[in-house]
Amino acid sequence: MNLFACCSESEIIKKLKNFAFRKIYRDVSILKLEIMGNEILQFFLDKFVNAVLYFDSENYKLDAIQEKYLALISKNHLSNYKKASDGKKDEEKIYDKLLLVADYVSGMTDGYAKRLYRELRGI
Repeated sequence: MNLFACCSESEIIKKLKNFAFRKIYRDVSILKLEIMGNEILQFFLDKFVNAVLYFDSENYKLDAIQEKYLALISKNHLSNYKKASDGKKDEEKIYDKLLLVADYVSGMTDGYAKRLYRELRGI
């Protein structure tokens, strides 16, 4: 339910929202930023999830690239993972591993994420 539906200014608010959507949120520069953000997030999730899925596994050894991506994750995040996954079987650790990546990526500032993405992509 719209919080402003019953107030006297509801019509003007509706028109302002429509204007903002058409003129601001659909502006090419805003669309480019959204696409860039999506590309960066997809890249990080792909690379870091690939690195952590077999991290701390009894039956798999990480390759050199996976180890390098893992080394980029902060020690604080890795410590939190170790506490959460202690004593669990490999298949039980998957949720904690995905949470590790989600916490790490979501904790990045926009500037840091953009800079790290460029560095890792060689841009």
